[in-house]
Amino acid sequence: MRFAPLPLALVGPLLAGCPGGEAASADDAAPEWTAVETGRDCARSEVNCGPGECAAAIDNQCATPVTCELFIECICRTPTGEEGPASATSNQTTILSGNREPVEAKVICDRGDVYATIARRVTCF
Repeated sequence: MRFAPLPLALVGPLLAGCPGGEAASADDAAPEWTAVETGRDCARSEVNCGPGECAAAIDNQCATPVTCELFIECICRTPTGEEGPASATSNQTTILSGNREPVEAKVICDRGDVYATIARRVTCF
C-alpha cells in the first residue's frame, strides 16, 4: 500500500495538540484531558489521546439516556517516510442519566506506525 503525502496544512493541525508515537518520559504528568463538544448541552465529554487511540469520558447530565460515539484520526508513517491518514469510530455507547462512562476508539495502521492522533468529534444523540 502506498500513501500519498499529506499537505502541510492538514498535518499541522493534527500535530498541534496530539502526542505522536514517542515514549512517555518519567517527567510526564497525568494525561491531559480536553473538553470536546458532544452536540448535547447536558452531555459533556473530555478526551485524552495517545498513539493510535483516544478515550472520552462522557458525563450524562441529561434527563434521559444518551448514546455517544467517538471519531478519531491518525497519521500513519511508513519506515520509508510515506504518510497517510487512518480513522476509527468507537462503538456506540448508551449512558444512563446521571452516569459517567468511557468511550474508546483505536486506529491500526496497515503499514508503519502512528505518527499523530487526534479526536475529531464526540457525538451524542
